[in-house]
Order: sequence, then C-alpha cells, then structure tokens
Amino acid sequence: MKTKCVALMLAVLTAALALPDLASAHKCKSPRCYRRHPPAHRYVPYQRPRRVWDDDRSSLYLGLGLVGDFVTETDSDLSRLLNTGGGMDLFLGMRFGPLFALELGFLATVHSTDEQLGLPNQYDRGVMNGVTIDGKFYLLPDSMRVEPFVQVGGGGYSFYREAYEHQEFTGGGFHLGGGVDLRAADSLGFGLRVLYKGVYMDNGTEWYPATDSLYVNQFTVEGNVQLHF
Repeated sequence: MKTKCVALMLAVLTAALALPDLASAHKCKSPRCYRRHPPAHRYVPYQRPRRVWDDDRSSLYLGLGLVGDFVTETDSDLSRLLNTGGGMDLFLGMRFGPLFALELGFLATVHSTDEQLGLPNQYDRGVMNGVTIDGKFYLLPDSMRVEPFVQVGGGGYSFYREAYEHQEFTGGGFHLGGGVDLRAADSLGFGLRVLYKGVYMDNGTEWYPATDSLYVNQFTVEGNVQLHF
C-alpha cells in the first residue's frame, strides 16, 4: 500500500513539473490569446532625407532675364537722348543662406532717341550696357517657394550710339527696388523684379575732359529664369 502511495505521489509531482513546458509549447490560435498577449510592435521613426536647399538654400545660380527699361526726362536736355527701351540681363549669383544673395550681372538695353533733338540718322538709336553688382535681402527666410526680397546695388554704365561703334557716355549708378523669386524646384526658379536706377554719365575720356553729362532716371521691370547648382 505504501509503495502504491509513493508511486502515485511521484506521478502527480512529475505531472505538475511538466505542466509549464506543455503550456509554453502550446500554440493558441484563438483571437483571445492575442488580446491577452498582443505581439510586440516597436515603432521606429523614419526621417525623410532633407534636401540641401530645404536647409539653408545656399547655392550658385545662373539667370537670364528680359528687361523693359522706362526712362523719364530730367532737367537736362541730354536726358532725352534715351527713350524707353528694352533688352536682356544675364547674371551670376551666390545664395549664402535663407537671408542673403549676391549677384553679378551684365545688362544690355536698346533705346531710341528723341526726334526733337535733331540728331542725324546714325544717332537715332543706341545701346546702354551695364556691369552691376547687387545684394538681395530676403524678407521671408522660412518660405521655401515664394521668396520676396529687397535689392540694393550699383554698377558701371555706358551708352553707345552711331551704329554702336563709338563710346559716347560712361559713368555709374545705383539701384534700389525689390521683387519676388518663385522656387519651382531645387534647381529651377523664376523671378520678377522692379528697380529704380539713377545713372550719371558723361563723355569724358582719359585723354579729354567731359563736355557733356547727363543723369538718367530709369525704372526697369524684369522677368527671369534661374538655374541653381
């Protein structure tokens, strides 16, 4: 009798020790099992790669624009030497960050002259050239697409007439105005700007003193396209 009791107790003890292993080996297919023990999901945040121009927009860019040049008459009769004209603007710029850019440009506009001046036929039109440097100060540094700006600068100017063969007037001037740049992509942009330009020129050379001079009031309206590198 004692032997049977001992055998029974050993059997119960062995079964009790085997229960945890059986429970862990059991695969429950009931949905309740997953509610009680949901699978562990670890969220790993995914950060999209940032574009360079989204960070600080620093870039070298090249632009080409069409310019309308509106000239107003001043007290000098020679200011009537230039009528309203138009031409092209080629510029190379460096964007140093979200707030500032520097541009080096070359401008060429063709103008007719006032018929009341009584100039010969070879003087009936001329071309104004300008080599300019301007700073652009952006007003909305957090904007990625629409970027209004204020522009300030100056440059050297010359006016040629008589079939563009003889340099008649040279001088310098300043610029003040503003506009807006529209960033279509990281490498492509469009711009619109309006500038006032005050330009003083005379016909003096390094060999002869000036005999005539003029101050030109100009308002330029420009639309351009820009390629950013």
